[in-house]
Amino acid sequence: MTTALFALLALLAAAPGPDIELYDLDGRLQRTSRIRAEEGVRLVAIDFFSTACEPCRKAIPEWVRLHDAWRDKGLRVVVVALPAGDDREAERIAVRRFFGVPAVPGATPVPFPVLWDKYGVVSREWGVADKAGARLPAAFLFDRDGTLLLRADGHAAVVREVEGRLGYGSSPEPGSRSASQDR
Repeated sequence: MTTALFALLALLAAAPGPDIELYDLDGRLQRTSRIRAEEGVRLVAIDFFSTACEPCRKAIPEWVRLHDAWRDKGLRVVVVALPAGDDREAERIAVRRFFGVPAVPGATPVPFPVLWDKYGVVSREWGVADKAGARLPAAFLFDRDGTLLLRADGHAAVVREVEGRLGYGSSPEPGSRSASQDR
């Protein structure tokens, strides 16, 4: 029974991650499958965020640094913002204010898309939130094909994984296990 359970979990981990289709803070529909399909993309990091999550807020400058350091080597970062309360419009405004999104569409101060999970549907589908609330911070790393490489509670493990896969020296082959997956 235990062997069958581990085999099933391994199979699920190797399956392509679900495509996220949400509107960004400027109201443009974004799809992670389109981002993965961009020329030169090797890895996509997805961070789930809420203004009510202190570690999430503190990690945004780290996500920006990670993006800036590894974009040319094929990394893309996507943030999925969840509402922190029942007043979704007030929370959308708070998220826009946090990210410094001006009234001019397309002028976001972060170099990656921030998607708005208005009703928390994507967050629930990804196991990041349930009726009791969000379990944040949460981050995922996928390869170009959409294969889940890592699920982490925060950005530090994702940074290590990105550096190991895109860094100088020996990069693991796509689909190979890394040390951070074994933790």
